[in-house]
Amino acid sequence: MDNLRLILFFTLAFLGLLLYQAWMQDYGKKPEQVSQQTSAQSAPASVQEQAGAGVPNAAVTPGKGQEVELGKPTQVNTGNPALNGEVIKVETDLLRLEISSRGGTVIRADLLKYPVSLKTPEVKFELLSPAPEKLFIAQSGLIGVKGSKTPTHEALYHFAKGSYRMAEGQRVLTVSMDWSDGAGEKVVKKYIFHRGSYLIDVRYEITNESKKDWSVREYGQLEHGQVESGKGFASRSYTGGVYYTPTDKYEKLKFKDMGKGQPGVDSDHVWIAMIQHYFFSA
Repeated sequence: MDNLRLILFFTLAFLGLLLYQAWMQDYGKKPEQVSQQTSAQSAPASVQEQAGAGVPNAAVTPGKGQEVELGKPTQVNTGNPALNGEVIKVETDLLRLEISSRGGTVIRADLLKYPVSLKTPEVKFELLSPAPEKLFIAQSGLIGVKGSKTPTHEALYHFAKGSYRMAEGQRVLTVSMDWSDGAGEKVVKKYIFHRGSYLIDVRYEITNESKKDWSVREYGQLEHGQVESGKGFASRSYTGGVYYTPTDKYEKLKFKDMGKGQPGVDSDHVWIAMIQHYFFSA
């Protein structure tokens, strides 16, 4: 009986330690973080639904339905070839994004309604990032038969504008980019953002002025640097892949298994996502 009491005591003490570390991780003092956004893109806001939350203090106040150009695309050259190219900035009521001309890849996404800490509401949670230590980007493109030239996630697009911002009262914001093979095959890739939604539509407008048939199909992929789900007693959240099919309702896919080419799911109805603590990208 005494041994049972001792076991229960240590179990309760261990659970108390886990709860304390979890509380400290979410609400304890966090190291100060530095935002590397430009002043035109800085948007201090509280996580509460306050009037004007998430709306930037811009020098130009756009009218209803207007798209404001804030500058030319920024040239970026990193050690990762997938990220090299010009970058444009996009801001909606919920998202602050950076899109690279290399494949039209979304290389950064800040969630304007979710600060990293309630003590620093101006520092937003960064869901997608080009930083090597936490690489997470969303790629998409068109692929055709072997040997054909198509705008994959490695192709270079042309942007007409350097920045886009969803104006107050504007319901839909469209960001367009162009690609051409120089032989009559042209593609306009469009990202379409809707007010009040985190879903981003991707649309391709294809023109074939060449004298040959041109068959392509769309694809999308998430590139994620491998990170561990956590260390120590407080490791309670999973970071990695998940997928859903009608037969496998919810299956985790760890990074080590992705490197082995798993799971090889063959289904007409499938969702694939990356999840990290409270957030996911699918």
